[in-house]
Amino acid sequence: MICCWRSNYNIRLRAISIYLVAENLVLWARSELIGYAVNLLQAGAE
Repeated sequence: MICCWRSNYNIRLRAISIYLVAENLVLWARSELIGYAVNLLQAGAE
């Protein structure tokens, strides 16, 4: 029983870490896109 719980725990930890990495990538990509758009707008305004 304990061994099964442990493997489940490891799988859960891995899933959480993958999810967090994916979320960070999405947030980073979004901020990059926003920065790019702002640069374009500023360049167009000049």
